[in-house]
Amino acid sequence: MLEVFLVAFLAAAPAPSPELLKARDAQSLPQLEQIAAQLSSAADRQPGDARAQYQAAVAQSTAAEVATELHDKARARGASEAGMRAAERAVALKPSEAEHHRIWGTLCGQEAAAVGALGAL
Repeated sequence: MLEVFLVAFLAAAPAPSPELLKARDAQSLPQLEQIAAQLSSAADRQPGDARAQYQAAVAQSTAAEVATELHDKARARGASEAGMRAAERAVALKPSEAEHHRIWGTLCGQEAAAVGALGAL
């Protein structure tokens, strides 16, 4: 029974694009920022589309992840803040979608790490 639930859960979350994963694996921050900018622009043109907002948030989160790994706090902060705005819109548009809440929380943590707020804990 658990296996069926797990498969259903994983199938519900949309997978990131192959280009995004390839850029992440190569730790190509310029390419990730380009993908994130394109998806953010698409989300801006479709303000009522929760999926577009979510995709932009995931791309920004991935860029923030790689920037953090490369010790570039300024770029990590910029990506996480841009992603938080998209994730917040996704949550507002479709509050019943748990994945939207998850990515928003991830981005909040990434932003906190980038500004050093986690060191106070």
